[in-house]
Amino acid sequence: MLAGSTAKVDAELRPQLPELLWLAYMGVVLFWVYDRSPGQTRTRQLINGAVPLVDRLVQLSRLRVLRPVTQQVVSLIHTLRH
Repeated sequence: MLAGSTAKVDAELRPQLPELLWLAYMGVVLFWVYDRSPGQTRTRQLINGAVPLVDRLVQLSRLRVLRPVTQQVVSLIHTLRH
């Protein structure tokens, strides 16, 4: 999905983004498993709110002011992976 995308992502974040998106997806699945609201409406609200937020955060990752945060996320993933 990312390879065919025209999204402009911070170069340091790009290799980590598939795993980050997968982790976010797993978080939604976990929320869904425990969601007892009728028709899982709370899960739908989570998705409707989280998708634009994740999209915006990915776009903002290119800003110089957010580079330290991006590096911190990449470092955390690297640490947890090993």
